[in-house]
Amino acid sequence: MEITQDQQIVILGTGGTIAGQAHNPDDSVNYTAALVDINQLLDTAKSKLQNGTLPALKNIILLTEQLVQIDSKDMSFDIWKRLLSRCHNLLSQEHVKAIVITHGTDTLEETAYFLHMMLRTDKPVVLTCAMRPANAPDSDGPQNLRDALTLASNAHVRGVLVVCAGDVHGAQYIQKVHTTRLNAFSSGDANLRGRIIDAKVILNVLLTQVHTSTEIPHLTVGDIERVAHLPRVEIIMNHADANGQIVDALLQQKVSQQQKLRGIVVAGTGNGTISETLELALLRAQDTGVVVWRSTRCAFGTLEGRANTVFGDSHGLSPVKARIALMLKLLQSDLIAMKS
Repeated sequence: MEITQDQQIVILGTGGTIAGQAHNPDDSVNYTAALVDINQLLDTAKSKLQNGTLPALKNIILLTEQLVQIDSKDMSFDIWKRLLSRCHNLLSQEHVKAIVITHGTDTLEETAYFLHMMLRTDKPVVLTCAMRPANAPDSDGPQNLRDALTLASNAHVRGVLVVCAGDVHGAQYIQKVHTTRLNAFSSGDANLRGRIIDAKVILNVLLTQVHTSTEIPHLTVGDIERVAHLPRVEIIMNHADANGQIVDALLQQKVSQQQKLRGIVVAGTGNGTISETLELALLRAQDTGVVVWRSTRCAFGTLEGRANTVFGDSHGLSPVKARIALMLKLLQSDLIAMKS
C-alpha cells in the first residue's frame, strides 16, 4: 500500500507498566502502574532516535489518545467496549493506516484476543507493553513502542498482533509465561509471527490476508456496544483433590438473570484430564444448561484424542481465551434467539 502524506497511526494509551513509575528508579519490581501519559511515552520513545523518527514512519503522522489509565489487572468489559468502539471508528477512516495500543502485560493476551475476535479489518492493530516501569534506567517500554510503530507501518501486516522484546505474536497464540523477564510472552507451539530487528520487520509467515476472526460472523461491534455485560463464564481448574464444590456453589448462587452462570471453562490437567468428582459436578452444571468447555492448564500443547468428550472443545485456546470465545458465542446465540 502506497504511503501518502496524510496517513496516520493512532496510538491509544491504556496504562500498564509501560506507563508506570517506581519510587526508586532502580527498583523495577515495586512500582505503580499507569501514571505516565501517552504523549510523554511517545516523546521518550522518539528522544533516542536520530532526527526523532523511524525510517518506517516517513510521511506518517502519529496521533495519540489516552483512552484510559489503568493497571491491566483491573481490565474490564466496559473498557474493552470503549477500546473496541474506538478502534472500530478509527479503522473505518481512510487516512488511518494502523493503531498501536499500549497496555499492561497482565491481561494483554485477553484484550488482544477480544479485539481479534471482534474487529473485521485488514489494517494492523498492534499492542505493546513493558516489563519495567517508565522511569527505570533500562526500561523496555521505549524500544517496545518503537517496534510496535515499525510493525504497524509495515505494508505486509494485517490484523491484531502483539510485539514485545522484538517478538511478534499472533493474538490467538500469545500467552504471558514469565513473571519478570523482558520477553515474558510465548506463542507456544504456534511460534512467532515474526521479529523486529534493528527497526526492520522480519515475518515468519505472510500476513497478507485478514488476520482477525470470523468465528462469530453474526456478532457486530454494535452488538457489543449495546450490551451491559457479556454472558457470565467462569474458569475452574482441575488439581489434586479437585472435588467440584466450587461448581456446585456457583450453581446455587442467587444472582440476577444477567449474572446467572452461563458457561464454565475447565482448565484440565495435562491433556485436559478432569478428576471424577469434578467431572460429575460439571455434568450436573451441564444438565442445568451451563455450557462447559474443556481446556488445559498447560502452557503448551493442544488437547488431543478427545473428539467424543461430553464437554465442548476449546480448540487449542488457553483457558482465559476460551472464556472470551465462549462468552462471545453465547452472546451471539442470545441475539440470534431474540431475533427469531
